[in-house]
Amino acid sequence: MIKNKILFGFLSFFLTCGAFIIAYMTQSEYTEFILWSSFEIIIISGIINIYLWKFLHLFTGSIIFFISLYQCFIIIRINQEVHIAKNHPGKIIKEGYYGKVRHPMTARFIFITFSFFFMMRSLLGFLIFLFILTLLIGITFYEEKNILIPMFEQDYKQYMIQVKERFFTYNVKFVILLLLCFICFGIVLM
Repeated sequence: MIKNKILFGFLSFFLTCGAFIIAYMTQSEYTEFILWSSFEIIIISGIINIYLWKFLHLFTGSIIFFISLYQCFIIIRINQEVHIAKNHPGKIIKEGYYGKVRHPMTARFIFITFSFFFMMRSLLGFLIFLFILTLLIGITFYEEKNILIPMFEQDYKQYMIQVKERFFTYNVKFVILLLLCFICFGIVLM
């Protein structure tokens, strides 16, 4: 188990570095759509200028990306253990992440896409994120209504009563609200 967590951490760090580099490179390509562009502040000047808003977007997005990806690997492992088990095929998982929200994997995918486009600091990236968000939410509603409820019937309905939150807990919703306000101020100051 510890070996898997180290591997998951290494993979998450490696992929986060890749996402950071891609996001950094795209920020310099599309300058007309960059958030906060009219209010950019240089915090360190020298051979390489470090800009406050670029740094905040890249740093915050990288942390969210890393944590979400790491948790995604752990959730995949939990799903594999349950679905491979011969004595409980197709069992509803009610412990861990699934004890707090009904669709933790989708929530992590939402966070991964949000953090990547947050790192890009682009209005265009934010609009692409909104499209992907709509798609993921639509797929989840469809899956719950047409697959999970018919498959598990009363067990899943009881699970829906026990775990009311579909994607995010209240604390996570608050953090998302703060990040969205940050983006909105960035759009105003484009």
